[in-house]
Amino acid sequence: MTTKKPQLISIAAGLDSATEQAGSLAGSSEAAIATDSLANESIGADTSHKRGTNARSKKAASKKTTAAIKFPRCDAAVRNLAGGEWELADAILAECSETGEDGVRNESYAKMETMREEIAKNHGVDLSFERIRKLRKVASAFPRGRRRPGVSVEGHLEAGTPEALDGFINSASKGTPLTRAYIRRLKYPAEKAEQDQQKAERHRQVEDQRAAMQNVCRQLERENEQLRLRYTDLCRTTGKEPEPFSPPLSPEEEPALTVAEDLEQGLRGLLLSRGFDPAVLKQAIANFVKAVLAQGQ
Repeated sequence: MTTKKPQLISIAAGLDSATEQAGSLAGSSEAAIATDSLANESIGADTSHKRGTNARSKKAASKKTTAAIKFPRCDAAVRNLAGGEWELADAILAECSETGEDGVRNESYAKMETMREEIAKNHGVDLSFERIRKLRKVASAFPRGRRRPGVSVEGHLEAGTPEALDGFINSASKGTPLTRAYIRRLKYPAEKAEQDQQKAERHRQVEDQRAAMQNVCRQLERENEQLRLRYTDLCRTTGKEPEPFSPPLSPEEEPALTVAEDLEQGLRGLLLSRGFDPAVLKQAIANFVKAVLAQGQ
């Protein structure tokens, strides 16, 4: 009996130690769980804050972009120009027109200019003011349902009205492409004949001028030859030897002379035939040529 008491005491002490360790482990686990819970809450709060910040940034950027685009339909149409110009024409008509009487200033031109600058700034597309005006005109003249898919926007512009375009289509032979040039010929049948007539008249005038210049050159050549003969005869009469003339150049080497230069040569021969020194009268000849040119102008 005496030996069993220490054993019971030792077992009780062991149980107490085990209980303390278990309590310590339980406390450590609860602390760890609490720490993980706090960390997860912190991460969730950070993620929620970031999402809120990104949403606000995107919303602000969207507001900024929307504020920068005053002509959204024109902006969207320019992004889709590869599909044709009708969408842009309709957008211009919708966003760059003001109701009012014909011929009355209604600020629509100012809108078109503002739209043109916006498109150039946002997309780098340079639309001329005249092109914008024509697109608005064709969209107004040809509403949806009156446009012909096989005819270009330029063809519609040339026709002017849906009724006129229908007439041109009906009068064209089957399979004929209705280009702008073809529609113009149908619209102005006498224009081609007038152009051909004007072209023929210009050609005739050029030929007349060429013939007149050739006649002048031949006349000057004859007069020059007569002056040379007279000069030679006068020199022989006075007992002087005539100064030799430079031999004529070959046609390949002969420079083209103007009328003034040819006239100067003729006057030089005439003065030599009268016994005047060309060196002394050089300035007089130059002044005379200037006077002739001034009269011609």
